[in-house]
Amino acid sequence: MSGNFCNLHVSNAMSDTVRHRYAGNIQGPCRFSGGTKFEGAYSVNMYLKASGCQFADDSTWYTAWNGHNILIAGGSAFNIVKGLIGDAPASKPSPFGIELVDFEDGRVSFNNIDVTMTGQNAGEISF
Repeated sequence: MSGNFCNLHVSNAMSDTVRHRYAGNIQGPCRFSGGTKFEGAYSVNMYLKASGCQFADDSTWYTAWNGHNILIAGGSAFNIVKGLIGDAPASKPSPFGIELVDFEDGRVSFNNIDVTMTGQNAGEISF
């Protein structure tokens, strides 16, 4: 996805066994405002492999079902990520809040991350 989004709610809560891998697979510049929410993905609620994205203070990532809330991949730079990363479902282990992963096509750099996290794994941010 890429573009400007307001009050977007991406939900992948079909069943416990059938879920999308990502709630948001962002590979182009985007701006999110108006209470955007991502939730219910199987492994990563937001996969960010882009530069120049902006997430407003009222953005929310409810916990991924079995993995990470936000994964910022190599080559991503100059993003502004703000908002709340919420609790895990009662029956699931706490996931990582944010993971930064360098790939062969570049490093994760120059990103402004200012989020509140609740109920995350002890390694809330993984590098």
